Amino acid sequence: MENNITFLCSSFYNAFSMFFSLQCSEDDKHNDEPPQEDEGFMGMSPLLQAHHAMERMEEFVCKVWEGRWRVIPHDVLPDWLKDNDYLLHGHRPPMPSFRACFKSIFRIHTETGNIWTHLLGCVFFLCLGIFYMFRPNMSFVAPVQEKVVVGLFFLGAILCLSFSWLFHTVYCHSEGVSRLFSK
Repeated sequence: MENNITFLCSSFYNAFSMFFSLQCSEDDKHNDEPPQEDEGFMGMSPLLQAHHAMERMEEFVCKVWEGRWRVIPHDVLPDWLKDNDYLLHGHRPPMPSFRACFKSIFRIHTETGNIWTHLLGCVFFLCLGIFYMFRPNMSFVAPVQEKVVVGLFFLGAILCLSFSWLFHTVYCHSEGVSRLFSK
């Protein structure tokens, strides 16, 4: 896969360089004046600028590509991450930091569905609970008692869904974090 990215970047760079060299040679044919150095931005010719831009782009793409983790099969996982023998592919590897764990919620893996359904459910119940608690009291029979009981229901749902999406997000951090959040 890395070879494909490198090949793609170098092919794009070569095509870009050929285009600019053709453009420069065509411009030279139409001019009867002697060729002059066209100093563009920071004293560099446009071709040199394009060359530096392509090099920077290639470095950026390679850094982004190499910096990403890949999903791994079940048999490669450490024992503490093997929680479902029926999911054979698509697992996150152990993550070195909480930041990496939270960034992984935007990738596709075996926990993506659990994370997003519980996170969106948490946000939904939070919004619904806030809406319910700030409604006028005239639509209730016993406003204080009803708001306390229903408010406790919303609090329970929000806490349950919060702990659930947090567990599914960070359990791949380390064995100790996995044990702590699974209690």
